[in-house]
Amino acid sequence: VTYNYSGYPMARQARALVEDGVLGQVRQIQVEFVLGWLSTPIESQGGSKQAEWRTDPKRSGPSFVIADVGTHCLHLAEFVAGCRLARLAADVATVVPGRALEDDAQVLLRFDNGARGMMWVSGVAAGETAGLRIRVYGEKGHIAWNQSRPDDLTLALPDGVRMLTRGGAGLSPAAKRATHMVAGLPEGFFDAFAVLYRDFADIIVARRSGGAADPLTRLAPTAADGVRGCAFVEAALASRQADGGWVEMPALA
Repeated sequence: VTYNYSGYPMARQARALVEDGVLGQVRQIQVEFVLGWLSTPIESQGGSKQAEWRTDPKRSGPSFVIADVGTHCLHLAEFVAGCRLARLAADVATVVPGRALEDDAQVLLRFDNGARGMMWVSGVAAGETAGLRIRVYGEKGHIAWNQSRPDDLTLALPDGVRMLTRGGAGLSPAAKRATHMVAGLPEGFFDAFAVLYRDFADIIVARRSGGAADPLTRLAPTAADGVRGCAFVEAALASRQADGGWVEMPALA
């Protein structure tokens, strides 16, 4: 999984604000990735190969929506908030009759720093397109980012609400490194992939030359992040089998 959403400049700006202590201690994390394109059983009606393989356990494995978009939510939440998921309790459902895999899940989250949160992932949120959103609340304020408006980041503190914009003043080095377009031209989905490709390339070049890569390349996802996503899927499905009971995330290196 490329986890390309971590390549958006304002996702990296959000992380920098947390790292700089602007929010104080992180207390709550709310993340969701909801879509509506599978609100009806289109996989059985023909004409959508994407729907067919995603809902077929023989081709996609034991999970649809948790694996497909829940892994992105987990990575983005941990990436921005700087903490690790420790335990979860998942209310997992198959809403569309006859579908073989889950198409909706609401997951309670507890993190290793004491923060709590919730994740909602769905393929049956009728009318939604690609609704990826995250909010992180600390003791001093909160940040909110919506992937449908990728160049904007809300920072809400006791003295007021600020809308930080890519290309504006005061952006972190991480956000600036991830920026390709001039202000007024949006950074988009494919640009976020390009950010990660550059990170990967810089790491490879540095290793081949025996030099040191730019420290900001550490923001790129690794194979360990992919393994962690698989562990998350397994934990969520284990919680489903336990009727929504709490399940520990495994300790991974």
